[in-house]
This record gives sequence, structure tokens and C-alpha cells, in this order.
Amino acid sequence: MGRRQPGLRPRKWKQRRVFFGGHLDRTERKWVEEALQKAQAELAHVTRVTTLGELTASITHDINQPLAAMATNANAALRWLSSDSPNLVEAHEAIRRIVRDGDRAGKIIEGGSCSGQESAAEDGLARPQRGDRRSRCYGAQ
Repeated sequence: MGRRQPGLRPRKWKQRRVFFGGHLDRTERKWVEEALQKAQAELAHVTRVTTLGELTASITHDINQPLAAMATNANAALRWLSSDSPNLVEAHEAIRRIVRDGDRAGKIIEGGSCSGQESAAEDGLARPQRGDRRSRCYGAQ
């Protein structure tokens, strides 16, 4: 007989030489690899959809803040103008804030990032300084 292959040992069984060896089923391994690839692709898709949902929620929140402020200031301006002695100074300031918040909403829609702390600032409180990344949305003076 020729050379023996490593791992295979000849055995005598009823005067015959019998070789015992292993068999590797590649079809099952291939099926498992394909299932893994499919699961990874589905996970990547779910991750993209989740990220898109979070981004949408963030943009909606960022736009909703200036719109709510505009409605509040418009109602305040109407009250100041409709009183027995209209307060034109306060009405003018409310209208100025409406314009500012409208500009801020427009910048958000155009693609500027205007979230978080700048929308919490009120008139008379500390404003972002010129050059601050928040100043492009809040209108640093």
C-alpha cells in the first residue's frame, strides 16, 4: 500500500484493512454563513431605520420649538395691541421675536443644526457670542 494519510489509522477487522476518517459537510456551513450574512444585513437595515427615526424626531423637535415660540409671541402681541391702552413697545418686541424665531426655523430647515441650549435661552438671558456654533441659529448680536 501507499503512504498513509495523517489522521487515518488502518485497523484490522476480519482480516481486512479498514480506514476510519471524518466527513465535513460543507453545505451546512455554507447555509450558516448565508444566514449570518442575511442577519447582518437585516441588522444594518434596522440600524439605519432607527437612526433615521431619531434624526426625524430631532429635526421635528428643533423646528417645533421656534414655531411654538412664534405662536406664544403672536398671542402676546395681540393681547398688548387689543388692550384699552395698547403697549406698542411690548408688541414691537414680541413681533421682533417672531421674526427671529421664524429665521431660526428657516435655518433649521436649510440644514443648520440649531438644537438644544440655544432654544432654551430667553430674551434678557445670556446669548451665544458671535462665532459660537449656536449663534447662527439664535442670531448673536
